[in-house]
Amino acid sequence: MTKFWTFFINKHHFTILLAAVLILAGLYAAIAIPKESSPEIQIPIGIITTVLPGASAEDVERLITDKIEDRVLGVERVSKVSSTSGDGVSSITVEFEASADIDKSIQLLKDEVEKARPELPSEAEDPTVTDVNFADQPILIVSLSGDFSPAELTALGHEAKDELERVPGVSSVSLSGVRERQVQVIIEQAKLRQYGLSASDVANAIRQSGIASPLGSIVVDDVAYAVRLEAGITDTDQVANIALPGPAGSVLHVRDVANVVDGLADASSYSRVSVNGAPSSPALTLSVYKSRGGNIVDTGKDVKDRIEELQQGPLEGTET
Repeated sequence: MTKFWTFFINKHHFTILLAAVLILAGLYAAIAIPKESSPEIQIPIGIITTVLPGASAEDVERLITDKIEDRVLGVERVSKVSSTSGDGVSSITVEFEASADIDKSIQLLKDEVEKARPELPSEAEDPTVTDVNFADQPILIVSLSGDFSPAELTALGHEAKDELERVPGVSSVSLSGVRERQVQVIIEQAKLRQYGLSASDVANAIRQSGIASPLGSIVVDDVAYAVRLEAGITDTDQVANIALPGPAGSVLHVRDVANVVDGLADASSYSRVSVNGAPSSPALTLSVYKSRGGNIVDTGKDVKDRIEELQQGPLEGTET
């Protein structure tokens, strides 16, 4: 009798212990599981887009779509392929089985498209392969405004972007509402005539210099001549010191015929914000994207906390 009672007590204790473990495991799962108002959905679909300028829809179908389709039909775990051929553009949608690994599937698709490339017309642009991902939308959009010049707003925007991209769980941050830095070479026509040079001579010398610089412009009589330089520069003196061919074999420099200044490019996007009904003012906008599979709640909170910290330092004077 005593032995039976001992077994009953042990079994009872085990049942209580098991229930406690299950409750604790459930609580942990509820806390640890990523939370989203719109849960991230990864759909295994790839879209192949190819441009053939000037071609009719019929030619696009025959020369582009059919050839790529033949290749992708054999890709592992493809369940459906559909296509649209229009004037100058081919679009092929490849759907994989629901359980397929999207990253692996897209890579296999890219490999097959690359194999089809030699079979396409030489006039065709390289095909692009993208995956459909509804998670590619910002989890947080932040606008910052304040009493700043356009140049100051641009500098603050880039600093904020760099800082937020360091927050764990953030994959990228896009910046809008600012005007990018642009190197401007403002030529003096009288000096060009004095040395027998042209605006093209200055532009060619800058192009051939091999220095690093963003997109710049040459301005003559209020007409801007765009100059594409190869990378970014930190000092306008690098442009000012570029050599130019002078008369009788002499050597001149860009600074001898032009002023080189730090400027701002024309606006490609505008951002304004109004708080509590006040007149709207210029602002910069940061769109924050999270990493795949990340916790939207934790990432969003960390980003907001970091912005508050930055407003006590580099972003002091800004309003969100």
